[in-house]
Amino acid sequence: GRPSSKAKTVYRDIVCSFDIETSKIQIGDHWHAFLYVWQFAFDHVVFIGRCWDDYTQLLKAIFRCLKGNEYLVTYVHNLSYEFQFLSGIYPFDNDSVFAVKPHKVLKALSGRIEYRCSMLHSNMSLERWTQQLNVAHKRLSGETYDYNKVRYPWTPLTDYELEYQCHDVLGVVECIQTELHRDGDTLYKI
Repeated sequence: GRPSSKAKTVYRDIVCSFDIETSKIQIGDHWHAFLYVWQFAFDHVVFIGRCWDDYTQLLKAIFRCLKGNEYLVTYVHNLSYEFQFLSGIYPFDNDSVFAVKPHKVLKALSGRIEYRCSMLHSNMSLERWTQQLNVAHKRLSGETYDYNKVRYPWTPLTDYELEYQCHDVLGVVECIQTELHRDGDTLYKI
């Protein structure tokens, strides 16, 4: 549920990041996009799944570890895109979604996860942000990742594809951690 305005929201003191990779196919005159892999970085541990059911199982495990009114802040680089998929699967109350303008989601709450847009936060591409902050897991060049290749949840992924996907979420975690440390911030103030 939504954090009560009377009770202080408690954020677990850990930085997380979530990302999905999608493919699109044309059926007749219409294009359809679907998830073929997701990544979730819980600090520096990355979980990978191939379908939404896998992600639901991870969320259930996370929720069992949260105490009382504790929430988990999870950064998504370009939350507006992922939100189109997340909102078709998970419940989001209208008053728990904060958009700066139509289709520009800054943050959204579902269950005990507060998704925040790291792209709107940084005002940079992930590649530029990870380079500027000189984090260990810089975004790998998209030039060598074939975005036009149609991948399904059962398509085997190469080592490079997996590394690319892991760098995306680890890079976000490291950028946020770098900013928190540099600026003396917390997840409440950032």
